[in-house]
Amino acid sequence: MVCVFATLLYVAVACGSTKPETQEIEVRIQLSSVGVIVMDPDLIEAKQDDTLVLSIVSEKEGMMHIHGYDLGIMVSPENAAVFEFDAATTGRFEVMFHAVGSNDSSHSHDAHGHASHKGSSDEADNHTSHETSSSGEGQSIDQFLGYLQVMPR
Repeated sequence: MVCVFATLLYVAVACGSTKPETQEIEVRIQLSSVGVIVMDPDLIEAKQDDTLVLSIVSEKEGMMHIHGYDLGIMVSPENAAVFEFDAATTGRFEVMFHAVGSNDSSHSHDAHGHASHKGSSDEADNHTSHETSSSGEGQSIDQFLGYLQVMPR
């Protein structure tokens, strides 16, 4: 009886767990019809420890940045970018776009008032953009693009 239970438990655990995968996802950053920068898809989903390979085509020059992971990549209309990283941390993380040409060359999470970027789908759903005053001639606009959601394996 114990052997049967142990065998069933082993099969259930072995079938329920999956190995990390490599996901290749095409991402477009473009201007919407109302002039707002958007990302398609606006939700990138993965399981913990998957490797994500994002092929990014952008109509605007700037940096795509994933809060919480503190990862970013420069994108431009001239070249497609490939962004590869391991989705090690679970949660829901904001994906932002920082336009080139602003006087704010560094990025501070404190300047945006973000606490943790992990959380439920109810968090931060009302974000459309963050405006950060720059110390020079004008403002730097950090545009909210969507989310990276990493689920436990």
